[in-house]
Amino acid sequence: AHGLILRNLGDTMAMCPPLIITDAQVDELFTKFTQALDETWQWVTAQGLAA
Repeated sequence: AHGLILRNLGDTMAMCPPLIITDAQVDELFTKFTQALDETWQWVTAQGLAA
């Protein structure tokens, strides 16, 4: 997912950022996470899997 390390815990997504991270890197993390979610939603709807 855009180079992020993520894992699912039931209905929750856990992020695994580095222990030392700058504000700019946090912004980049959430930008990439948003892009990954948007792309996943596009795929789900294109496959007709959305309820």
